[in-house]
Amino acid sequence: VELVSVFVPGTAASRKAAITWGVLAFYGLVLAVFTSWPRRLFKRSVWRTIHLLSVPATVFAING
Repeated sequence: VELVSVFVPGTAASRKAAITWGVLAFYGLVLAVFTSWPRRLFKRSVWRTIHLLSVPATVFAING
């Protein structure tokens, strides 16, 4: 697996779908973690939506 395919979805030479889902799941989890700290900067509904998206991101990370 090349370094580019780890960070850019859809660029993997092999197992393209699995690696793409893994990259997207990684981005979802990173987004949830990094929006936890400046929580007060976001509207509650935006913050909650971001954190609810971490559930499918976790599922994709485990099953991807």
